[in-house]
Amino acid sequence: MKKHASVIALFVLASFCAFQVSAPRHHSSAQSGLPALTQVQGTPALAPPKTPTSFSFVVAGDNRPPSSSQESDIFASLPAKLSATGASFAIWTGDIVYGKVKDPQKDKDKIKKEYETFEGIIAKANLPVFNAPGNHEMEKKGNVPDPTGTLVKYYEKWVAPQYGYFTYGNSAFIALNTDDNVSPSSSAEEDETYAGNVGADQLAALSATLTTLAADSSIAHIFVFMHRPIHATPGHSFDALGPPSGPLVQALLEDYTKFPNLSFVFAGHQHLFYANPPAAPYGPNFSRTDPASAPPLFLISGGAGACVAGSPQTGGFYNYLVFTVNGAQVNATVYNLGSTQNGC
Repeated sequence: MKKHASVIALFVLASFCAFQVSAPRHHSSAQSGLPALTQVQGTPALAPPKTPTSFSFVVAGDNRPPSSSQESDIFASLPAKLSATGASFAIWTGDIVYGKVKDPQKDKDKIKKEYETFEGIIAKANLPVFNAPGNHEMEKKGNVPDPTGTLVKYYEKWVAPQYGYFTYGNSAFIALNTDDNVSPSSSAEEDETYAGNVGADQLAALSATLTTLAADSSIAHIFVFMHRPIHATPGHSFDALGPPSGPLVQALLEDYTKFPNLSFVFAGHQHLFYANPPAAPYGPNFSRTDPASAPPLFLISGGAGACVAGSPQTGGFYNYLVFTVNGAQVNATVYNLGSTQNGC
């Protein structure tokens, strides 16, 4: 009997060790607030890092085509480039489909097909992809929010959770939905006044998660990614996440006295590249050492295929970013893919 008990004990111990090696680490949602974020459907599961303090990942977003029936040439060529970086996974800043249907119920099959098209293309990168949904996923035609929650349900059924977080090595990654829990400001078919929203529940969960992660000695860096930016390019403040939630999210993310290891915040929405603070707003290189006595660096990477805006000299170029984590240091490189493509 003792022999059998020993064998069972060894089996349980071996199984536990295997799980520790192979499974990504998560804090419980009860402890941290935000739920676990899983990868986009059709992309591989996240494998543990070979070296927890040294790895790389890529950032891109806004690949959505100029119409529901036309895919972007830039996006079609991007998976091979991302795969060649040797990165462990990809962070996406939203607008993965054209979307914005008039009637979510009647256009269900159309939305599903667009998601399947995106997933079929990005799967060729053979990387786990984590997305923060954009307004093209969450809004109806005419910039009108969807108060029924139908578009959120479709997204979570066919793509991934609408927001959440995961940990990888010595870092944590938080995705926000900047078009969350909204109701239309009018019954009109267009609403140009709407500028996104982070609902009260999501905001409270974000605050709790940041607090938990900042107190975790194993987390050297926190990265946040969303679609609508906190800091838009000069003269385009209407593209930023608007009130009432925008200023609240900004104040939380910029509180470096509480969150000194909040390293970078990534966004999309604007079809270009931009950095704030704008010491070197258009790249090509950025670095950060955590913890720091300064707010995070805010980067916009919205150049994965949607027609770019502005001149190349002001960030109007297709792009993706490669980040390398090495202990307390984070380095980023901007890859410029040019400023022209068919259909734009």
